[in-house]
Amino acid sequence: FIAICAASQRRRNGDFYDATEYSLYISNVSEIDMDKIKFIAEIACVNYLMAKQMLEKEKVCILKAKAPKIKETISKLQEKNFEFCVTPSFIY
Repeated sequence: FIAICAASQRRRNGDFYDATEYSLYISNVSEIDMDKIKFIAEIACVNYLMAKQMLEKEKVCILKAKAPKIKETISKLQEKNFEFCVTPSFIY
């Protein structure tokens, strides 16, 4: 028996959707350049100085969002070869 409706899911228009808010973290950025600063500034909605400070940290949350936005951002991070993790566990 598989429970279809978990606590984090709700019904919308007959379909289930994930209502969980996820946190997306980047880590271990070895080289910081202007392209990475601009990229993180756009995702995190911060200015360039804040983005640079975020990149300098060992692990930092750059986005808190629902599953669709997290999934979209993960694709962008993978294209740019960023190390990342998502909490809670992201199955999509």
